[in-house]
Amino acid sequence: MINRLHGRLEGFTGTGQPVNLKYAYIALTADIITEYSFCKSKGALDAEDFDPMLFHSAMGISQLSHILSQMEWVFPMLKLLPESWLTKMSPDTAVVLAWTESFRQQVKDYLTGKEEFKTKSHPSVFQEIMKDPNMLPSDLTTSRLGLEAQAITSAGYLTTAHTLKVASFHLLSKPSYMDRLRAELLTIPSSLSPATDPDNLSKYLSALEQLPFLNVVLAETLRRAYGVPHRLQRVAPNDDLTYRNYVIPRGTPVSMSALDIHDNEDNFPDHQKWKPERWLLSDGKFNHRLGKYIVPFSRGTRRCLGMELAWAELYLAIAGLFGPDSRVEMSLFETDESDVEVIHDMFNPSPKLDSKGVRVMVERRK
Repeated sequence: MINRLHGRLEGFTGTGQPVNLKYAYIALTADIITEYSFCKSKGALDAEDFDPMLFHSAMGISQLSHILSQMEWVFPMLKLLPESWLTKMSPDTAVVLAWTESFRQQVKDYLTGKEEFKTKSHPSVFQEIMKDPNMLPSDLTTSRLGLEAQAITSAGYLTTAHTLKVASFHLLSKPSYMDRLRAELLTIPSSLSPATDPDNLSKYLSALEQLPFLNVVLAETLRRAYGVPHRLQRVAPNDDLTYRNYVIPRGTPVSMSALDIHDNEDNFPDHQKWKPERWLLSDGKFNHRLGKYIVPFSRGTRRCLGMELAWAELYLAIAGLFGPDSRVEMSLFETDESDVEVIHDMFNPSPKLDSKGVRVMVERRK
């Protein structure tokens, strides 16, 4: 997928036309999560201008999240409307519902045998679910699995794309950090590069995970990108919770925003600044103590199921686009920090509403 993105970016060299990374990255992550789920990508990377409607429809639904969480009947009601009405009333909702229906159809094709697992090149989430002998028949219905597909794919592309966008902006706007990262990436033997042999991918990823500066770049980016800034409620149904001198009665919803933790000045002085070096100890090692103060994937038993996939995407995309195997060189175009600073909680993170995104000019690397 990253190679496919490279190919698309190369197509913009010499055109004088900027590329909007908010569209390019969401196309990348949407294609990855759909391929990972169904062995069949959405194809957004091949779409014209990376299918901007994919981004706008997803963020359009996110803007409704506060209303939908209080009025659960709204979304099911919208699904009952004729498609022609819905398209006129809420184009964003119509696009999302159409995508959701495509997941349902994909699941139905699997269940009816129209799509054979044995023809797929690699395992997928839903292949493994449907093959699991411990699954109850009620868990293997089209409606149930369709909802699971919607949940998995929806959670698997917006936040990761936003994180890549934040990382790219700061690296491109701060040459000294970019130079340091590229020097570190050069320490990985070329024999491990997937560009040399695609079978090297897992070894290459393992090597990336050991790089101190790459790790602090990603940690600081996740801190500033937040993951989901929305308050994710948790309820202890059977036990009272004790916090210091307070007793929280069982059944009480408890929540806080990731911003409350990530922007805490006691742990992150000058919290509004992107400073990867804050994660380095004096001996150059990663400061794991700080790690407990960021929650981009939440924590505990309800943490993000796709966390390891997201980490792999971040490692491989940043190394692939800015490392020695990259075939392109990007520079920012009419973009500043306000285009990545999170201003709005729309469940998903959002910068100022009139932001045009992180736009770059692309040239071939010399």
